[in-house]
Amino acid sequence: MDAILTFTQGDIKDPIYVKISPGYMTWILNTLIILPLLKTLACLLFKALYGLKQASRAWNLQFHGVLNDLGLTRTYSDAGVYVYHLQEGGDTLFVILYVDDITILGSSLSKINDLKASLSDRYEMTDLGEIESYLGVTITRDRANRTMTIHQADYIRDVVERFGMLDSNPVYTPLPSGAEAHLIKYEDQASTSEIKKYQQIIGSLLYAQIGSRPDISFAVARLSQFASNPSPQHLRLAKYVLAYLNSTKDYGLHYAGGNGNGGEGLHGYCDSSWGDQEEKHSTSGFVFLLANGAISWCTRKQKTIAQSTTEAEYMSLAEASNQAQWYATFLGELGYEVTSPIPLHCDNKGTVDLAINPVTGRRSKHILIKHHVVREYVENKVVDLIRTPTGEMVADGLTKSLPREPFDKMVADLGMV
Repeated sequence: MDAILTFTQGDIKDPIYVKISPGYMTWILNTLIILPLLKTLACLLFKALYGLKQASRAWNLQFHGVLNDLGLTRTYSDAGVYVYHLQEGGDTLFVILYVDDITILGSSLSKINDLKASLSDRYEMTDLGEIESYLGVTITRDRANRTMTIHQADYIRDVVERFGMLDSNPVYTPLPSGAEAHLIKYEDQASTSEIKKYQQIIGSLLYAQIGSRPDISFAVARLSQFASNPSPQHLRLAKYVLAYLNSTKDYGLHYAGGNGNGGEGLHGYCDSSWGDQEEKHSTSGFVFLLANGAISWCTRKQKTIAQSTTEAEYMSLAEASNQAQWYATFLGELGYEVTSPIPLHCDNKGTVDLAINPVTGRRSKHILIKHHVVREYVENKVVDLIRTPTGEMVADGLTKSLPREPFDKMVADLGMV
């Protein structure tokens, strides 16, 4: 559903005055007998207006109150998700709110329609029917086989056309061989137009990467580090990513549901590079999969320099463990209790040993305390660490540029079709 005139719905609690526009004041003076003194009057707002910095917050508070009145509870793990648990054995409703875009999920169509009717009684709404897209992500469901695929083919096509790459030669990895040699700081100064164009490309790539394209995570993360002063080579590499998206614009994430489809439960992979070329900061990467498809992924430069591969992997493991803890909490709020540890795969034996056996030695005593949270997660059975060979590490391509063959394997392991 889509709310109409969203930002005029919120109530204003603090006194806010708006100056009356000259044209409207002239109309008042011409139609009413008023003293000239009234020209100094202003309007006191009772409802929000577009352009008011409080408008989005006022709308969110207003809609939050309505959902609470209807019996839905906002989750602590994600302030944009509301859940309604009926009596035991009954139906459950979920509402996802992103500004004025409202998605309703539930096992009972009649309950969904009841909620839609209740919302339409309170607001002017557009009922968009069964979901087909959300925030630029196309959603395709096969109800008979209980599967779902999400992709951004239309968005990617628009981006590629916008930057003149529709006729680019097909490429099948996000970065070419030898790209690392060019991912260094630019010593000269790029022009304002070059910086603007580069930032527009990176911003467009980021939205695709966040929505449904974990395969470009490493390329976008590395290229975005040069957004303030890109070199001509950085711009060429950014266009190379666009060429890759143009060649693979129909790629999507496929999720297998129940009914014997073999969809696996929640599990994660984490990996790390060690000492990138220029600043020597390693890169962390993790991905979590559910129903045979990636549901969250991250590539991030580590804030401190790791002094060994074990330390770099240990920091990456701590980040992934935090995400696993969030999933356990979030799923519990949705009504799906996580009763067993979440499997978390790591390809470094020293890292797994360091997390399981809390021994402080000469080579690990300097590691920041915050990274040792993984030991608590292991002890409390939040995660179950699994030593996995590098060849089976799905997160490997999130921390480095891979050749074609291992990259294709990673794409398949991510659930991309």
